[in-house]
Amino acid sequence: MRILKNVLLAAAAFGCGVAGNASSQPAPYPAKVIRLVVPYASGGFNDILGRMAARKIAEAVGQSVVVENRPGAEGSIGLNLVAKAPPDGYLLSMGSGNLTILPHLTKSLPYDPLRDFAPVSNTAFVPYVVCVNVAVPAKTVQELIAIAKKRKGFLSYASGASTSRLATEMFKSMAGVDIVYVPYRGTAPALSMSPAAR
Repeated sequence: MRILKNVLLAAAAFGCGVAGNASSQPAPYPAKVIRLVVPYASGGFNDILGRMAARKIAEAVGQSVVVENRPGAEGSIGLNLVAKAPPDGYLLSMGSGNLTILPHLTKSLPYDPLRDFAPVSNTAFVPYVVCVNVAVPAKTVQELIAIAKKRKGFLSYASGASTSRLATEMFKSMAGVDIVYVPYRGTAPALSMSPAAR
């Protein structure tokens, strides 16, 4: 929580500027509602973390913080909205590994992750784990690999972000298996709608 608190205080400093004279001074920051864009569907990890961050920012700066979910295109729809906004501290975003991965997977993004964003801090470190539906008769990774090798194309996996997809594709490559990719607009829809096996 210490990292999250530091992030929120730093985020609150976005709108603070140096004034030339008293007559041209802007209103103290924050003078209006702050919007926090979560570029993923509601209910997933980034959404939960974004709502926790919004609550802490609001407490720290004494202003309402509204969370807006803008899922789609691996997070780039929401990120583009923030990239094109005035850099005044009233429109923030929850970033993820997609900020660094998408430029290498997409020929043209409507924003530049290095030029258009100012990172504040890390809010969380998220490990990847292998989980299977209870209908899949695998209790270990070795058993899962054996099933995937025996029944090529039988298993499928859901992904709502390019980082989890890349992690799974790396697993498939290392294990030498064929598991079918099923795309979703976010982690929560992927988990709730994920087929166990086909």
